[in-house]
Order: sequence, then structure tokens, then C-alpha cells
Amino acid sequence: MNFTMLNKRGAGLFALSMGVGLASPALYAQGTHSIDAFETEVVRLNDGQPIISAENFKDVTSDDGHSINGPSMIRIPDWIAEEDRLDPSAKYYLYFGDHSGSYIRLAWAADITGPYTLYNADNDGVLGLSAVNTVFKNASNTINSDHISSPDVMVEDGRIIMFFHIKKKSNFSATDSTDSWFDTGNQQTVCAVSTDGLNFTTQPKLIGNAYFRSFKHNNNWYAFTNYGPIWKGPSTDSDPWDVLWDHVAWAGNNATTSSSGNGELTGGGNPIWDNLMANYAANGLTDERGYAGFNGNKGFANQNAPRTGAPRHFATRLLNDGTTLEVYYTCRGEMPESIYKTTMDMSSGDYDSWTTDVTGDAWVHERILYPEYSWEGSDLTPAYSLNGAETDVNALRDPYVFTDTDGKSYLLYSGNPESAIGIASINNKPVAIASASVQTAEVGESISFSANASYDTDGSLTNYNWDLDDGRTASGKNRSRSFSAPGTYNVELVVTDNLGSTSAVDTVQVVVTAASNSAPVITEGDSVTVNMSQDSNPTAFSLKLHATDADGDAISWSIVSSASNGNSSLVSGTGTTKTVRYTPNTGFYGSDSFEVKASDSNGGEDTVTVNVNVERAPIEVPPNYEIDLSKSENGNLTISWPTEAGVLYSIYQSSDLENWDLYRGDIAPVPPSNELVIPVGDYDKLFIRVEMKYDDE
Repeated sequence: MNFTMLNKRGAGLFALSMGVGLASPALYAQGTHSIDAFETEVVRLNDGQPIISAENFKDVTSDDGHSINGPSMIRIPDWIAEEDRLDPSAKYYLYFGDHSGSYIRLAWAADITGPYTLYNADNDGVLGLSAVNTVFKNASNTINSDHISSPDVMVEDGRIIMFFHIKKKSNFSATDSTDSWFDTGNQQTVCAVSTDGLNFTTQPKLIGNAYFRSFKHNNNWYAFTNYGPIWKGPSTDSDPWDVLWDHVAWAGNNATTSSSGNGELTGGGNPIWDNLMANYAANGLTDERGYAGFNGNKGFANQNAPRTGAPRHFATRLLNDGTTLEVYYTCRGEMPESIYKTTMDMSSGDYDSWTTDVTGDAWVHERILYPEYSWEGSDLTPAYSLNGAETDVNALRDPYVFTDTDGKSYLLYSGNPESAIGIASINNKPVAIASASVQTAEVGESISFSANASYDTDGSLTNYNWDLDDGRTASGKNRSRSFSAPGTYNVELVVTDNLGSTSAVDTVQVVVTAASNSAPVITEGDSVTVNMSQDSNPTAFSLKLHATDADGDAISWSIVSSASNGNSSLVSGTGTTKTVRYTPNTGFYGSDSFEVKASDSNGGEDTVTVNVNVERAPIEVPPNYEIDLSKSENGNLTISWPTEAGVLYSIYQSSDLENWDLYRGDIAPVPPSNELVIPVGDYDKLFIRVEMKYDDE
């Protein structure tokens, strides 16, 4: 026989074979199921077999092994000496119940997966019903309970507290009598206390609904209870049995069990039910959640609606932030009844306003475990789970989360649905969050990569592994790296927690561009001016130029624009210093220029313009002539002087070297010499001065 059902997240249909043993494990990825921002890893231990089953009761004369449920585990605290334990090797006490039992059971083990040995199974176990009734009777509060079950055990400093429920023969309730639907009526929670985990003293007070799963927050006691309401107890400075715990009273409508009546449910402090009811109101009966959240509308008379689809059993685990509570539960009306998980934010408000996280799909919360083994009922015909005790049903119930001293957490649960107790490890996968100090960088620029925002909700991070997307890897929470080539790099981060679980990959992208280059800088600036004189035989001048490069790159020099009226060249020097030379063309005077460039190997460059002023060579002026008048002929004197082309000459005469008269000006040259006849006149002595200028002046 086969049947099909929708897998989580609408992943399609899968089949469960109804044979003995594991039901088609390859068809369902049981290992991980995502919830919120993290993933939960659930792995059955003990080879998937129960740690408590009817086999443990084979030597017990009664039929006590027919109902096994309600596990609650503790590690035996160090303050209980070995000689005061059930066995010196005992490390764990596992308390559990019978749906209609006469005592709370106890089994011990040295290892968390067993083997487990029963304690006092032929008598009253660790706490018997008759002893509880006697305590109440002695306190003048006769209850005459007919069963005791659902232990919830908590270790405190120096004592061990057990919450459990009893069933009174009279329908006397500790709750408001109008709270009909989510009141457990004559099943009520009681407390007992012990100093060794073996001998418990019952406190003769009823404190609230049945099936307590207690937790502490903000110095107060709280508990999830049957059908989902949260109950609030006294301050943790007080004993939990000091007062009747508070809760939000839900109204009920008996007409919901008729064929036409509609349910009317209002209240608060029951966040799981709120989520399920909203889902059922929107979607009705679904393959994923069945009747979970059914509120009694249209008189569906499956037992006592709306309990038809109400949550049943709970477990809790506080996460590292101290305000987020993981809530595990099973629910009536499902096929098969499975274990779900969600989170509850307790950072503000109180229990009547706390809300649980919804996954946003048809499953409402995260299914983390469902029947897959024969002992869990996987080979039985599926049916919608009902209120109350059931046997031989494809279902899981009674989740309990135990966190050991090493930080490892375990999920205990009952299967088929109250025939045995199994155990699985649970761990929230860590979450990697990678960041980079910059989104863009240059080749060679250091980038800081950080995993500071990564986290693990239920443990600690131990390893940080980076893949730099260029063939390199790195480890560590924070690392600085540079890249040698331009490109887009998708840097990946994977973190590992203290239990060896690895996160999903988180990626941060950085774009690396070619490195910007610091060009050489010529120290002399944009231009430099050199003055030189014209010469009949031109000679060169030498100029030493200097440059720097901030990157330390090698510098090369070149002339990029030659001189127009002379010869420019590089003559000596390397690196940051270079000597350049300029020789003007013969006869040239005036302004000339050329451009010199300093370059590095990365395309950086700087130029300087060398301006040259070639000054015209001065005219060599002959000395003043003193004329011997006695040599004059006929009162005239003939003089001559060397001349050259392009020069004009002016002749001045004077008798006293102070007062000069222009005799004749701008005389054109007749190279190699000119002659001129000068009348002597009345001069006793005559001085002649020749002045010259270039003919273009």
C-alpha cells in the first residue's frame, strides 16, 4: 500500500511505502529544513531506533510498556554525588509517562543514546499516584486522581523541580469555568521537588493546565500547555507552586459540535493556535496541515471542536540572544501528526502579546520530523490524528528539547504515537554574512573582508573560510587581501559552528580595476628658460633636468618636439636626472624651444618646454682715432676702417673728446673696409669715433 503527500515548500509529491522499517528515506531530505534566517539540522540517533520501548518493560510483570510518552531528560548535576545516583556511571535521567499511568517512570544511562535502565518499574517508579493523592489528602484537599503523567523536569541550583499533571475524578478546575475549549478541565498541573532526582516531594497545589512545558524569561515562570495557551507563573525568586498561574481565558461555544453552528473563539496568549487558525480560515483543509487550526465552523463533529485542530504537546529552547524562544509542537487533526518548529519573539511585551514566526507557506511552521520508521507508525495507514490517547497510529507526539552541558541539543519524542521514545540531534546551521570594506578597489589595493555579522543562534562559530575567487583561500574572522588583476570577484564565506555544521555560502562582490598610476613629475615645472649669446662659431649649452615618480617606477626621457633653429639632444644621465643640450644654427639669434618628456612604464608622463633665448652677438666697436693733423693733405684727411656686411657706420668728430659732432651717419659697408675723406678745417687736434649698428636695428 502506498500513499502520497506534499513535501515541504511545495517541492512536489513523494511516496511513503507502507512496509516495515524506514519509509523511502531517499525520497525525503530529512536532514535540513529551513526556518526564518537559519536552517535546522535534525538527525535521528541510535540508528533511528527508540531508546525507550516495550522491550525495556519485558521483565515488568504488569503491562506498563503499552503506553510510553512524555519524555523529559536531565543531565545529572555535579552536585549529586556518584554514590547518590542510581549507578555511579549514570549521567542522564530520563523521566517519562503513561497516558493514564499510575506513576512517573525513570530510566538512567551513561550515554545519551543509552542503553537505558528502568528504575523501580514494578512499583511506583520515581513518583507514584498514591503518594500524590496522600499528599493532597493530608493537605485537606482530596483529589482522588486516577492517573499521573507528562513530567517536565528542570534542574535548578541544588534542587530538581518536576511539573506533572494529575486527573481528578471530579471536574474541578484550577481555571475559569467558562474557559471551556482550551481548559484541560480536571487534568491539572502539580509540582514536586527533589534534591537527588529520585525522591520527590509533591506540593499540594494545582497551578494550571495540563502538559506543562516550562521556561523562564525576565525573572518569571512561563509554560506552554495543552491546546497552546501560555501560562504565566510567579517570579523565579518564588517557588513555581506558590500561586495559581495566570493565562488569557478563551471563550467557547458548545454549538460548534452541532451540524450547523459556527465557532466563536476569541482570546490571546496562544500564538501557535492563532497562526494555525488563520491558516485554516484562509485555506481550509489542506494536504499539508489537515485540520490544524480548525475552529469549529460548520459543525465538523470530530470529537470536541475546536480541539479537533488544536496544538497538543510542546517543547522550548531559548536561543543565544536571550529573547528568541524556539517552540516545538505537534498538533491534532494532521495526517500524519508531526513535529513542527517556529520561533517566538519575547523581546517586548508579555505572553499575551508574544507572536510566533510564520513561514509564509501552506505549512505555517517548519516541519522538522515526521514518521519514517516502523516504530514511529510509518507502516500504518495514515489517518487524521485525534484528541486523547491513540494506539497504532502513524504519528509523532510529545517533543522535548534537552540541551547538554557541551551545548549540544537533542529532540526526544514519542512515536506510534505513544509506543516508544526516540532521540535526534538538533542544531541550527550557522549563518554566514560576508562584508567588504569597499565595493570597488584597484589592483594591489588592500580590501578588508569581515565575517563579524555572521552568527549561530544556538551555539558558537569556530571557523571562517573564505574563497577569494582567484584560486586563493583564506581563513579567519577578518582578513585583508589585495588582487593582482582587474576583474569582478565573488568572494565567498562559509562559517562552521562548534558542532561542525557549516553554513550556506554568503557572497560579497568586489570590482577590481587597473591600478591608477602616479605619473613622473619634472621638478623644473612646465617650462624652463635658458639664455645664450650668438657666436660666430656656435657652441652648445647643457641643461640638467630632474624628475620624481611616487610609485618608484623607472623613468625614461625623450625629446618630443625638436628645436626649430638649432639642434636639441639628450646627452647624459639616467633615471631621475637627465642632461639635455642645445646648439643654435650658425647665425641664428632669437627665441627657440623644444619639449622634453619624462615617462614611466605604466603610461604616466610629464613634459617640460625648454625655451632658449639666443642673444645677438655684440658689434665690436673700434677705438676712437686721434688724427695727426700734420699729416693732412690740403686740409683733408682720409680715414679707413674695417667693415662687414649688415652693419651701418656713423662717423663722429671731436676736438676735446667731450663734444662730438656727427660727421656722417648710416654709412653702408664696403667690406672689407671703408674710406672717408674728412676736411680738417680749423681743428688743431681732431678725434674720430666710429659707431656701428646692425642694419635691421
